[in-house]
Amino acid sequence: MNIDVSNSINIGKNIDSSIIDVYRASLDSLDTSLTNNYFYILNIASISMLNKISNSSMNLKQFLVRQQVITLYRNILRTIKKIPTKEDQSYFLEWARSEFKANKNITDEFAIKSLIIHGENSMKELEKNLNYSK
Repeated sequence: MNIDVSNSINIGKNIDSSIIDVYRASLDSLDTSLTNNYFYILNIASISMLNKISNSSMNLKQFLVRQQVITLYRNILRTIKKIPTKEDQSYFLEWARSEFKANKNITDEFAIKSLIIHGENSMKELEKNLNYSK
């Protein structure tokens, strides 16, 4: 019995051909009723895998907001590197880390945008104070 597994399993083009050969070889040794059960189990596994991928993926708006947060964090770290004393650098670095960690589980879009604005204002205030100290 020769079964074309690549057409039967609908999980995309990312399957390595060696994996398909292994499935094909293992299915050749099974009888027809077991083979149908095997395909049923594999199709259920592929559907659940696709559901996990779609549930965990971000939409465009979430992706853009995430990029804003990452950019803000990097800019804050760059600003902190401009601080002349190491003790103050470590203090502000710990402050930035703790603030971002404390707010990492927030999912409300309005709250995230408010926190981004607060972070940008804090960074501008820090930059302004650094410029005054020069």
